[in-house]
Amino acid sequence: MLLQFSIFRGTFPLAVALAMDLIGPVASRAQPAAAPPPSLRDTLRGEVFDEHGKPMAGVIVSNNHARLWGQPVNTLTDATGNFRLNGRPGYWRSGTLIATTPNHEHQSYVKVHEEHALPRRLEIMLKPPRKTFVTVVDGAGKPVSGATVEVIGDYSSVAVSATDGAGRAELWFPADVKIDWVLAFKDDVGFDYHENYKAFPTNDRGPLAEDIRLTLDGARPDVVAEAETPDGKPLAGIGVLLWTVKKPGKLSYANIGGSLSTRRLTDADGRAHFAFLPRLMAEGVSFLVHSDDYHATESLHIPTGDAGPLHITLKPNVTIRGQLTFADGSPAPQILLQAEGNGSPHYFRGFARSDEEGNYAFSVYADQTYAVNVLDDDWAARSHTGEQVQLGDQPHVVNFQLVPGTLIEGNLTIGPDHAPAVGETATLLQEPQFVRWSNADEQGYYRFRVGPGNYKLRFPSGMTPAQLDVKVNDQASIVNDAHAERKARDQLQGTVRAGEDNAPVADVVVSGESVEHNGHAGFHAVTDAEGHFQTERWTDVMFAIARDVAGNRADTALLVEDDKTCNFKLAPAATLVGRAVDETGQPLAQARVFCAISMPDDWQLPGDEPGKPHNNRKVTLQLAANADGTFKVPAVPLGVKAELYVDSQKGNSGSKDFRAKEPGEFVAGDIAIKGKDPAAPR
Repeated sequence: MLLQFSIFRGTFPLAVALAMDLIGPVASRAQPAAAPPPSLRDTLRGEVFDEHGKPMAGVIVSNNHARLWGQPVNTLTDATGNFRLNGRPGYWRSGTLIATTPNHEHQSYVKVHEEHALPRRLEIMLKPPRKTFVTVVDGAGKPVSGATVEVIGDYSSVAVSATDGAGRAELWFPADVKIDWVLAFKDDVGFDYHENYKAFPTNDRGPLAEDIRLTLDGARPDVVAEAETPDGKPLAGIGVLLWTVKKPGKLSYANIGGSLSTRRLTDADGRAHFAFLPRLMAEGVSFLVHSDDYHATESLHIPTGDAGPLHITLKPNVTIRGQLTFADGSPAPQILLQAEGNGSPHYFRGFARSDEEGNYAFSVYADQTYAVNVLDDDWAARSHTGEQVQLGDQPHVVNFQLVPGTLIEGNLTIGPDHAPAVGETATLLQEPQFVRWSNADEQGYYRFRVGPGNYKLRFPSGMTPAQLDVKVNDQASIVNDAHAERKARDQLQGTVRAGEDNAPVADVVVSGESVEHNGHAGFHAVTDAEGHFQTERWTDVMFAIARDVAGNRADTALLVEDDKTCNFKLAPAATLVGRAVDETGQPLAQARVFCAISMPDDWQLPGDEPGKPHNNRKVTLQLAANADGTFKVPAVPLGVKAELYVDSQKGNSGSKDFRAKEPGEFVAGDIAIKGKDPAAPR
């Protein structure tokens, strides 16, 4: 059997839920390229038992990675608690399984990753689940019945329900899954989501609240996605997924590409409808396409203020296939391979596993140059790079003869005692585009088995050495260690207070940005009822700001590399008030407004020239203008430079600088865009 699946750029774990049966694949009008034979099946076996080790019969085991692609795969455990899950190759190999009793009294959640291992047999222990109640209301606070409610955990769908006449829904989900978001939506009413974290970016997830309230405060007019071939033929049965969406006032966008409920299939005219997108958005909306046989040729994004439609051009996939053999010519079964293309904006990265005859196959994106490599603990082969795969090609054949290969290995350590840098990632690259990763184990050990060739070995940020050139011939082993004096990322916590009594302040947004490394993402955190916040950050010198939007107060701080604590004392601040307009003075509804707050002028870092402006030392806020183009930016510290910038589909404004000296409103006036070249591509 041939096993294959692919990962889009901006990869996300694919969804699982038990609440809905999506329809199967729909034939499109255009003819797909050749793909691995659909008759081939792949079987996953396992056993389900309770907390006391007793086998459990009649348990539903579901792989909704396949559901996301329109291929529902479910089974029941037999009298001995055993199950077999059959599906087309690759469908269950990357995703999540959920096992649940019919009455939902016990559930469990298991992640499966093809690129990590080939599980021979799974053991699943069921536990009592957790539940949450969700109340959904409209902008006037009235209950919304018939709204879809979904729980997203580990970027996958783990529960779906609908609200009753009182706008309430009860959802059960596995106790051991970390919940990211709870979302609710209804066509023509709106969309909202609950963030189950107090900082971003972070992997920390606390227990989900037992009662959640979501507000659907208006929907945009129906946004239509139109899928077609390069020659304009509509494509039916293409899965279009809502990927990221951000509402005003949220810490982050919701990354819900693993949602089952927001997925739409294109109809016979190649159209899919999204009538629930929120009326107000802080950022544009991005989408993903799922298809066995086609791939998108461009990024799928609708900016704020754009009513669509979303035009999706899809090309047929083509096939790379071949055979793996040992030196004596015998077939090499169950060997994992990786293929990687170099296209833009969507490059292909996928994995396949050879069958008992040593055969494998990838269904890949056309018109890209590929590298195909063997990934195995015990065997390797010389990489095939520069494989040109064009639209309309016959299956592209790439064969491999396996060799023992060379082990590139070493230890990653951190701190003065050279402790193992557990979980840190070593990266191996081979030109022009192939990349692999190895996470350090409990001893800090990493490893790659490779065939002959030239490689670049990169270590995590802050480690020495940062990168090495590695030439592999027939060596048994090449050892390279790396060390860092401190963690590249570490925890930061603190408290925000205000007033003469130093009272803690809740719901303050604390943000920070690196002042030296533009490629390092900043952080955002929200204080709890005790005024406390905790987040993860790069261990860089950072400029941080705490903003109490409700009280129009703010404070700033400078963090150095080893700081693990930062406290703020709020002071009265200003609110910048303005209006986004076009070249003729007409308001720009939903235009994106940016406000970059700079580090105070008198703050100096080692090596700074006195009086030199802090051009790249700022925290940038983003919001959306109202329907009449007006906007307010509250909690701007006094005396610092604040740069306002407006961007819309019609053009951008360039930045305008302001310095507020007194608390209260500071009128910035109209911020006018300059316009775009009408001949420029959209």
